[in-house]
Amino acid sequence: MSKHPYTGLFDDVFVCVACEGNDCIGESFSFDQYMSMGHVAVKFGCSLKPAVDDLYLRERGYSRRVEIVVQSFSMIPAMLSGTRRIGTMPLRLAQHCAQSTPLRILDLPLPIPKLTEAVQWPMLHDNDPASLWMRQTLLEEAARMAPSEQVYPALARQFVSLETTAARPALEGGAVRSLTTETASV
Repeated sequence: MSKHPYTGLFDDVFVCVACEGNDCIGESFSFDQYMSMGHVAVKFGCSLKPAVDDLYLRERGYSRRVEIVVQSFSMIPAMLSGTRRIGTMPLRLAQHCAQSTPLRILDLPLPIPKLTEAVQWPMLHDNDPASLWMRQTLLEEAARMAPSEQVYPALARQFVSLETTAARPALEGGAVRSLTTETASV
């Protein structure tokens, strides 16, 4: 962990997204379906560091069919349009993207841990007035946001740590309900 100070802003959960017209997904969505479909995956930086969903699957010996790699979660929706591919991204970002892209948002059939969005700053700027103002502004805006459990209560169960996650049999065949993109705005 870095020696620089940081503070959490808000929690979010990961969801599965697909093109609204993707006819491969019905009212429920299982782990087996998730693994059998083509994926748009996120890899970060020049070293192509995998996102948490990829790490979770690799740690458990799974390999998915990645058809497209993008550099950020915000690039996923454009790569899904008109295809049968799926992607994994944070719920709040998926809801934001669904305002301008025909997206279907689904529960992720993986019990991966929550995402905590945080702000970090260099120690030497800890008492800098501009840095203090920016951090305070970010904290105030984050406090105005509804908690993820209120944005979509069924996703509260995804706030699971990797240590308490069930083994492989719990993942297989489990179906989850489809979400609509008409949930509370962020």
